[in-house]
Amino acid sequence: VTMTPQDANGMRVLLINGIVENRTEGRLAMPSIRAELISGEVVVASTLISAAASQIGGRESYGFSVRVPHPGGKLPDLRLSLADRGA
Repeated sequence: VTMTPQDANGMRVLLINGIVENRTEGRLAMPSIRAELISGEVVVASTLISAAASQIGGRESYGFSVRVPHPGGKLPDLRLSLADRGA
C-alpha cells in the first residue's frame, strides 16, 4: 500500500494504491475495503472502496486506487480493513 499527497484542481488529496491478494487455491468473495485516515487517535477521514469484482480467484490479486481529501498538515496514518458486504 502506498499513500501519496497530490493536488487535484487546487484541492489537496491523498492517493491510496494497494493490492489485495488471495493466497488460497479457492475463489473467495471480494469484500469492500475501508480506508481510514488517522491523526493521533482521531479518524479524520473515512471511505469505503468498492471492488469492481464480487469475487477473487485463487492465487489472484486485485489492485485498488482511491483519492481521499487530505485534511492538511502532517501526513496522517492509514488504516485499511476489509468490510463485510453492505457495510
